[in-house]
Amino acid sequence: MGNTEETREKIKLILNNIHDNDYSLNNGNVGKLLLLDIIHEQKYLSTIDYMDQREKVLKYLWHNLKNNPIYPGIFDGISGVGLYFKQRTELTEYEDMIYQYTLNKCSQIIEKNNHLETFVYYELYGGLIGCGKVLLGEKKYANDLLALTEKLVLETEKFVDKIMHDRVAYFFIENGIGINATSITYNLGLSHGLAGLLSFLIDFYEENKENRYFDSIIERIKKAIDSLLLIYMSSRKYTDDYWYWNDEITLIWKHKIKEVSTFTWCRGMVGISTLVYKGFKLLGKEENAQNVRENIIQLFNSVKKDVLFENNSICHGSFGIIYTMMNKFNYYNEIFTKELANMMIDVISSIEDYSFLQGELGSFIIALQAENLKKLKIDTFLGY
Repeated sequence: MGNTEETREKIKLILNNIHDNDYSLNNGNVGKLLLLDIIHEQKYLSTIDYMDQREKVLKYLWHNLKNNPIYPGIFDGISGVGLYFKQRTELTEYEDMIYQYTLNKCSQIIEKNNHLETFVYYELYGGLIGCGKVLLGEKKYANDLLALTEKLVLETEKFVDKIMHDRVAYFFIENGIGINATSITYNLGLSHGLAGLLSFLIDFYEENKENRYFDSIIERIKKAIDSLLLIYMSSRKYTDDYWYWNDEITLIWKHKIKEVSTFTWCRGMVGISTLVYKGFKLLGKEENAQNVRENIIQLFNSVKKDVLFENNSICHGSFGIIYTMMNKFNYYNEIFTKELANMMIDVISSIEDYSFLQGELGSFIIALQAENLKKLKIDTFLGY
C-alpha cells in the first residue's frame, strides 16, 4: 500500500487521534481495536506490541463502559462493542466478560425501550436494531430478541399496509423511524431507514429459519421482507441507462448526475442496493437480484471520477462506495485497480476527521485491505 514508512506514520497519527475515553466504534476504543487487529495482521505491528496495546485498549474499554452513558447504536453505542466481539473466533476470559456485559446491556435496552410508540429508535445507525443483531444466536436472550422482532414485524406490516393502500408513509421520517409520526415522505436508506430494517429482518431469518423457537414469527418475517422489496421495486425512477431510488429527503449530486440521489452507503444507492440484492437472493429471486447488481454497476460507471472522490469517507463518500462495489458486488474497474493502492493515503489525508464513518479511521482500514477486501470484517457494522 504505497510507501511503507508513510503508511506507518499514518497509522501512528490515526492511533493517536482515537479517543481513549470513548468506548465506541466510531471514535473510540472499538475503532482502535479494529485498526490494531488489521495492522498486526499486515505486519505493521509486532505481536508483542499488538498484545501490549490491545491490553491497554481493552482496559480503557471496560472502564468506559462502566463509567459512561450507554447508547444502543452500532457506531456510537454498545451494540458496536458487542458486534466487534461477536465476530471474533476466540475470546479471552477478559474479552468474554466485556462481551457478556454488552449482551446484558443490549437486553436491558430492548426491554426498557421496545414498548415506546413515539421515540425514534428503530434504525440501524443508532437504534434497537444494533442490539437485536448482537443478541442473534444467543439462547439466553431469545425472549428479548423475539420481543424486538415481533415489534419490528408488526410495525413493518402496518407500514406496508399503509403505504400500499393509502400511499401515505407514516412510519419513517427524516431523522429515523417514528412509529406515530406523520409524513408524506419516508427514508429508503440503510443507516436511518427502510434498508436498515431490511438488514435486521434478513439477518434474523437467515439465523433462525430452522429454529423452532421462532416458528411463530419466521414466515411473517419472510413476507415482510418480500413486501419491503416490492416497495423498493415500485419506487424506482428511471433514466435512459439505469434506475435509482429517490427518498426525496437528500438529493446529493442531483445537479451533477442527472437526477441521481445519494449514491452512498448511509442513505444512498450502494447501501440500499446491497440489501435489496441480498433480500432477493434470500427469497431465491435470482433474476431480480442480478438486475439490481447490473443496475448499480451501470449507475457507478456513469459517475465521474472527480465526483466520486469529492468525499472520501465510508458514510458519505467514495470509500463506502468502493468497498461495497468491490466486496458486495464483486465489481472492479480501472478506478479500483489504478487509483486505490497508490493514492489512498493522499486521499485520506484530506479528510481531517479521524472517525470510522466519516473520517480517516474507516477509510484507512479499507485502504489497508484494498487488495483483499473479502478479509475485512466490517460487513456486520455496515448492515451487510
